[in-house]
Amino acid sequence: MTALRPDSTAALAEMIGGGSQGIGILAGWSSHWTRKPPRVEFTGLDLSALDRLLDLSAGDLTCRVEAGISLGSLTAHLDPVGLEWPVQPLPGQTRLAQTFLSGAAYATSALFPNPRDWILGGTLVSGRGEIVTTGGATVKNSAGYDLVRSCFGSMGVLAVPAQLQLRLRPRPQARLRLTAPGLGPEPYLTLLAAARRQMDVIETFQIAGGTARLGIAGPDDRVEEAAAALTEALPGLLRAESEPASGSADWNGDRYQMALPANRMAGFLADREPARYWAFPFQRLAFSQGSPGRSFPEVRSTRLLPLPDARSLRAGLALLCRGLDPDRRFV
Repeated sequence: MTALRPDSTAALAEMIGGGSQGIGILAGWSSHWTRKPPRVEFTGLDLSALDRLLDLSAGDLTCRVEAGISLGSLTAHLDPVGLEWPVQPLPGQTRLAQTFLSGAAYATSALFPNPRDWILGGTLVSGRGEIVTTGGATVKNSAGYDLVRSCFGSMGVLAVPAQLQLRLRPRPQARLRLTAPGLGPEPYLTLLAAARRQMDVIETFQIAGGTARLGIAGPDDRVEEAAAALTEALPGLLRAESEPASGSADWNGDRYQMALPANRMAGFLADREPARYWAFPFQRLAFSQGSPGRSFPEVRSTRLLPLPDARSLRAGLALLCRGLDPDRRFV
């Protein structure tokens, strides 16, 4: 198999535009969602050479990077100026492009729980090799239809990301993890109500395998104040500074989203293994690896990934930007 490894946006556009067959992005969490090779001939595309920080505006809390930058390198660039990109990668994700292509990550902000909220814009390369730049360089910028966010989570079937404009935030002074094992519905609702009153410092609040995990971050005194208020509301809370506040799921197959009423979420997930189910209580949403129909037949679910047929979505985006060609498929 031929493998392309562009080192610039122009080179990426030239390689894609000059290809005569389908392009397959060589990265986990892309269109090869099940990690099985496609059944058609394709040209491999390796984005790892697109790994530079292009611009950092600490005052505006934004930066522009190439899509193949490693998440470790991004952190190393932001640490000296006291900033961070508050998105935790899922297991197996090492580069920004993998998070963008999959649309799956842990956003460490209860106020902005969707990782898509932390991408302001960027540069895409279409199947024709055309360079499409959308979005703005500031948080308050509005540029009409946001194609970059629309392509977030499309697994590369719509376009290939070349550069991304990221929204940043100041790195918190202190972080604290709290856990509440074996919660029933009533204590869970008590904890949820108390957490809603501390939204300014709540990073994450997830439940998996019957255990609720909270992450608190902010100024030292505010973190301690929030921890005291949460512990007063639910005395069974335990401090666990070294424990990550996220489920341990490694999504190797289909991913489903379930809408769950807040008063039933704890009951639904109390006996479920963390590797298959986890939830964002503030959104009243839960996710499962594999169909939840057998376990929760009365709960409606939506299959998020992989897309069973991306043609309609790709064609709709093509109406917004002629550079996204519905007839030129990424595999």
